[in-house]
Amino acid sequence: MNRHRRPVLYALVAVLSVGLFLAVLTLLIRNWSTTDEIRESQVENTKASKVSDETLDRIRDCTTPGRECYERSQKQLAGAVSDVNRVVVLASACSVGLDQHLTIAERQRLISSCVIDRLASNTAP
Repeated sequence: MNRHRRPVLYALVAVLSVGLFLAVLTLLIRNWSTTDEIRESQVENTKASKVSDETLDRIRDCTTPGRECYERSQKQLAGAVSDVNRVVVLASACSVGLDQHLTIAERQRLISSCVIDRLASNTAP
């Protein structure tokens, strides 16, 4: 591999890793309350030695295609994947034309700054 392309590759991998981490974190936070409700209900039902119909309905709702919770989760996942793809494309575009003599840290900083600026400009009202 060309020595001059390695820094761009490392920067791109770093940006992709951060993007993927943020996407996964977003999904976990969005679904946290649903998971908490299910866990609380399971704990109560374990003490009573039976599972409530409400909990079963909620589990079915979140695990059955076509149901509201399941479809909402699918849309959230698709949005997160789309966000990751968008960051990848922006990172690639931002890395074009950078001085080959920059350090990896300088490239990462410039690419990250460029991606953030482009994301901000695309979401402005």
